[in-house]
Amino acid sequence: MNGELFKATAEKSDKLKNIGTISIIIFMLAALIVKCIFTVWGGNYLYADGANFCYGILRDNGGMQAFDGRQGSFFLMKLFITLALKLGITDIKILCGMFGLGSVIWLALFSLLAMILCKLKGKDQFIIGIAILYAMVNIFTGFFTQIESITSIGIFTYLLVYYMLSERRDWFFRIIAVLLLPLMHNANEYFVGFAVILAVVLLTRIVRERDVIYISEYVCHLGVSIYTVYTSYLAATQGASTSSLAKSIEGLPARRYYWLLIGLMLLTFVFAVFFCVLLKGKGKLLVWLPACLTCIWLGMTAVGQTTLVATQSFSMRFMNFVLPCGFGVIFYILWILRWDIQSSALSLMAAVFLVINSVYVVQSAGEYRDYLEQLNSVCEERRGFFELRSTDIDATYTWGWPLPMESVLAQCLAGRSTIWAITIKDFNASYWEAFDSDDINAYADFQRYGVIIDKESFL
Repeated sequence: MNGELFKATAEKSDKLKNIGTISIIIFMLAALIVKCIFTVWGGNYLYADGANFCYGILRDNGGMQAFDGRQGSFFLMKLFITLALKLGITDIKILCGMFGLGSVIWLALFSLLAMILCKLKGKDQFIIGIAILYAMVNIFTGFFTQIESITSIGIFTYLLVYYMLSERRDWFFRIIAVLLLPLMHNANEYFVGFAVILAVVLLTRIVRERDVIYISEYVCHLGVSIYTVYTSYLAATQGASTSSLAKSIEGLPARRYYWLLIGLMLLTFVFAVFFCVLLKGKGKLLVWLPACLTCIWLGMTAVGQTTLVATQSFSMRFMNFVLPCGFGVIFYILWILRWDIQSSALSLMAAVFLVINSVYVVQSAGEYRDYLEQLNSVCEERRGFFELRSTDIDATYTWGWPLPMESVLAQCLAGRSTIWAITIKDFNASYWEAFDSDDINAYADFQRYGVIIDKESFL
């Protein structure tokens, strides 16, 4: 009798566990769809560097490259718009939409694939961790979509799970892992940390589980990981993008508020895992209480202060290095010790994080769309170059140096076929791409896209 009761209880527990993790995967898919739709609708892929990247790709017909050490991620980011250009598409709204789609889809897509692999292997605790990592990264740095490190986190997450869980029969996942290898060694300078974790996982896998893997395959991946550490180190110390990690770390003492929030969320996850292991289901309040408090705090921060969080996304880019490394170490410990953690509190926390993420995405996209509409409206009323400070435009979302390109693309997205005004911040700034902001001849000829710059209006 007791045996049957135990069996029934176990079956009920497994059923609830399956429902929980499948629900998280569904929430993740929904978050991916929401992110893609509202990024394209809101146009926030033009925020800051995004305007320069999109403008440069259109100008060079898809040939623009990113900084040294980031071309791998940038290749994926510009893949859709490049293919559209190769197919002869000239509708600038479609092209800009393809750029926006490529800038946000990869983190969610690779995370979703990693979740599916985890589900197939029965490692549900990793699904929870991936969901929490995605939501945290996307909220705090995802508005500045052109940080290539966001795409690189997706690559890292997928490869980490694949290296830990894959078996001989997993050909679909193996093909994806192989396709990512040529991109990995220059995906981002943050791989100086990511690749170290991947190399440790690979070494552990080769030594511990030789019976279920192809040794030659994992040795190949290990070699690429070691080489990636070297190339990422060069990119982080000698490349053009060197300052991104260094400068963000230098500014950390001034961001105590964010450190407090990040620390709370990480401690919640770590302590929840710790108590789940030690207490084995007992003392549930020790897991539920911090999980609920963290969800409330994240919701108040992301939804209640959308503008602040969005405009600080560039400054918070250090999270794209710290969080994946932290979660990667946690995953490794759980995997190597073969701990199977079941916690409805963590599952609910992950689902709530994804919901908060989607609400934040919708709200921030709406705010940025309002800004672009305001920018386009002012450009429609002016002639020639005019400084931002001479208008009543809300400058909350404004970056100085890419503002001319942003104002041009805002007008294109609004359906303007003739541009007779361009906004600049001031005439004394030093702009990337080495052209003077008040030299109309330096601007790209977009006639192939049905857009003409009326140069007489700028004389």
